Amino acid sequence: MTEQEKLTVTVTVDMEIDPCWIEHVTGGPQAFVDVFLSSYSGYWLEGVEHDPKLGWLAYEFAAEDRHSTKKEKEEASKAWRAGEKLPAHFHALNLDVVKKSWQEGVKREGMEWYENGDGSTYDCALQLALLDEITYG
Repeated sequence: MTEQEKLTVTVTVDMEIDPCWIEHVTGGPQAFVDVFLSSYSGYWLEGVEHDPKLGWLAYEFAAEDRHSTKKEKEEASKAWRAGEKLPAHFHALNLDVVKKSWQEGVKREGMEWYENGDGSTYDCALQLALLDEITYG
């Protein structure tokens, strides 16, 4: 085999998601806002509304270099609470995003990604989960 030939393998692993990551993304029952700190994702994403069961409704303000209007927030909130498709640049930070971002973190940084990560690591995992690419930072 030459150096140019690569062998690949797909590995499936069941992992328990750290409860701190769940709280980081969804705000948990107390509506913690660490995810929106500028050292995490707050330089491109802002919290709009929190619900203990739904998580956070968030707005990607960096996409249009502006904050959302009151009307946009109201429309997004209505769609979010009804489980409908959200308007452009609004995101639901819920358990589905927790799972997807955890998977992205593992794919990008390995099994110990969360324990060994920092704000940039967590931000990248969230961007990959929400935007399918690292757009900011």
